[in-house]
Amino acid sequence: MDARFAPLLAGQVDRIRVGGYTFFMQNGKLRCCLSKRPGCSGDNWVMTEGRARSTTNFSGNRVHATHVKDVYEELPVWKCGFRDLGITGMSHDNFRQRVNAGCLGLEGKITDFRHFKASVGRLSLPPVMTMMTSGSTVNLWWKDDRNVPTARPTDLLHVIFVQELYPASLQRVVPLVLLPGNPPLASIRAGGWAEFTLPGGDAYHLYPFFGTADNDGFSPNEYFDFRF
Repeated sequence: MDARFAPLLAGQVDRIRVGGYTFFMQNGKLRCCLSKRPGCSGDNWVMTEGRARSTTNFSGNRVHATHVKDVYEELPVWKCGFRDLGITGMSHDNFRQRVNAGCLGLEGKITDFRHFKASVGRLSLPPVMTMMTSGSTVNLWWKDDRNVPTARPTDLLHVIFVQELYPASLQRVVPLVLLPGNPPLASIRAGGWAEFTLPGGDAYHLYPFFGTADNDGFSPNEYFDFRF
């Protein structure tokens, strides 16, 4: 055998390159592969459709992360969801990026509003939730499901929204229960309805969901959209 293989066979090096091939030991046997695989490196590297898609997804996820930081620092949706769903092998931030990878464009803008996930988790989302709007005022109603094991009457309603003019930015609104002669109250699961106001003149995408009173668990989100 060529003397150049002696250091490899003696275990002195991990691999050697000879004639455009890389040789290495695996399970006691000599193996080899192309040192430069076609389409993968050097002058042979090409931007395939799959690589372009991966680059777009990665860039979009990183840009998007900077826009959602404030919202998710207030509501630890993905930290709790990561824990409660038993996700392993990645961080909660990477988990969020993987869930929404197909919904974001290169600049971090949401391109698929309907399938974008603003929340995940172990809590129950009411099976029936409806929306009605009057100008910039939004009313939500839902079926009270507080008697199921993953719901409590004190669970708080949260709403994250995205304006179509600013599709990279998530914003949060606090839904309230407004009763005549009473101060505004936080909207809870047991109440069955809530009201809030949005800035006018745009198309909106709404993501309502529930969370425990101590922000230690959340539900998946519902989705609504409307235009003024």
